[in-house]
Amino acid sequence: PTKIIKRYIKINSLNSGEEIVVGSRNLLYWETNYYANVNIKFSGDGGTTWNTIVSSLPKSINSYEWIANEQLSTNCLIIISDANDPNVFDISDRSFTIYKSSINITYPVNGNYYANTFHTIRWNSEKVSYVNIYYKINNNNWVRYTESSNNIWVQTFNNHKSFLLSSQEIGLFSGNKCTFKIVNADDPTVFDTTSFRL
Repeated sequence: PTKIIKRYIKINSLNSGEEIVVGSRNLLYWETNYYANVNIKFSGDGGTTWNTIVSSLPKSINSYEWIANEQLSTNCLIIISDANDPNVFDISDRSFTIYKSSINITYPVNGNYYANTFHTIRWNSEKVSYVNIYYKINNNNWVRYTESSNNIWVQTFNNHKSFLLSSQEIGLFSGNKCTFKIVNADDPTVFDTTSFRL
C-alpha cells in the first residue's frame, strides 16, 4: 500500500507572544514537509480580518523579512498557507504585540532658570530601554551630553528617567538658551526636546 504523508506548514517565528516595535524588521520563518509556494497574511484583530503581506512566495524560500508597518495592536497574528491549497496552513500559536515607544520630557518646559543651582531633567517614557541625551547652546549644533562633561557618565542611560545638571555644567549653559533632546537609543525617530535658559 502507498503511505500517505499529511502535508503541513509550521510557523517558527512570532509564535510566542513577542513584542515588536512598529517599523521594525522581523524575519518570518517556517518549515514544511513538502515544497509549496506560500501566502503570508497579518491580522491585528485576533484573526477576524487578514491583510496580505506577500503572495505566492516561491517554494524554495522558507523565510521572509517583514517590516511591521501595520496597526498598533496587542492581538496580532500571522498565517502562512499553501498558495494552491488554503486548507494547509498554520497560524501563530499566541498573539503578539506591535507597539510604538514614546518619550515625553516633563521638566523643565520652556522656562527661565538661574545659574549656580542644580536642575534635574525629567521625562516619562514607554517601551524605552535606553536613551541618548544631546544638547545645544543657542543655535549651535547638537552635542552628545556626555562628550562635554568632565564627570564620568555612561553614554547610554539605562532606564533612568532623570539626570542632574552639576554646578559646573550649569556654568557652561549659564546665560544661554539651552535645548536638550532625549532620544530612544534603539529607535532615533522617537525623541523629545525642551528649551530653557539658565
